Amino acid sequence: MKKLIVILLSTTLILSLAACKNFSTKNEASTLSDEGKPALSNNISLPNPFIDCATIDEAEKIVGFEISTPHILPEGYTQTSIQAIENGIVQIIYTNGEDEIIYRQGKGNADISGDFNEYTEKNIEELNHIQIILEGDASNVKKATWQDGKFTFSITVNNGNGGFKEEVINDMIESVNPENGEN
Repeated sequence: MKKLIVILLSTTLILSLAACKNFSTKNEASTLSDEGKPALSNNISLPNPFIDCATIDEAEKIVGFEISTPHILPEGYTQTSIQAIENGIVQIIYTNGEDEIIYRQGKGNADISGDFNEYTEKNIEELNHIQIILEGDASNVKKATWQDGKFTFSITVNNGNGGFKEEVINDMIESVNPENGEN
């Protein structure tokens, strides 16, 4: 009789623990942020650190450095958004109505692109004495990162998953030079 009671109590305990685990997993999976990403507990998601800016001058005051922007863009692309993180990174978004290019500049030497995809192609080349890492698929670049000693830069491309030819990205990178014109 004692064995039967021990077995029943053990089974009840195991089923109770399994039920609690299933409830917790379902509850966590259903808590998504407004962007559809998993949120922290109790429907709290991380705040967006970027501050919308009306001008490059406004962004420069927030990040605390002079911003160098690309002066050459692929045909049809125009600036649609400027955002900055205080004392950190500036992000400028260019679109052609459907697709977008995200350009970032920040202090230091870390990859600030925000693009953590694994691409099938990765090339390192030198352009104007600067080492550039180009990543993409099918001979098209989707991500470019480089440093100039003081700042790190990135260009990421979201254009129907096609990317751009290396020459297009190189033209943009070469134009990111304050001596090439006004910011």
